Amino acid sequence: MRSEPLAGGERPIADAVKGKHIGERELITMMALLMACNAFGIDAILPALDDLALSLGAQGNDRQFIVGVYLLAAGIGTLIPGAFADRFGRVRALVWSVLIYSVFTAACGFAQSVRQLAVFRVFLGIGMGGEWASGAALISET
Repeated sequence: MRSEPLAGGERPIADAVKGKHIGERELITMMALLMACNAFGIDAILPALDDLALSLGAQGNDRQFIVGVYLLAAGIGTLIPGAFADRFGRVRALVWSVLIYSVFTAACGFAQSVRQLAVFRVFLGIGMGGEWASGAALISET
């Protein structure tokens, strides 16, 4: 691991929290769980699409839009955390991405319409994109 300051004043992972170092097993477990969030974000909703469309009153193929908007937002969302990671640090960018993902995962459960669910899924995808980008950056740094 690097010990010199990085671009933009970012600190290496070992210096992120003084006195606490993450081990290799913990890092691998954390990254595996972060990458599993993507599969959960897509695959968990697929079996429920018919019931979801029925309960939210989706017309036609609107239910498929819910998956597509998530994937599109996740792709675009990978562009956003790079600038934040350069300025504030990779760990902070990852923490904020996980927070956004968690909050909008819960919000999706309370959606009252297909449009509201689609908006929540956009932010969910942006959070997932941040997890991808920040997680990959952390892995390449170690």
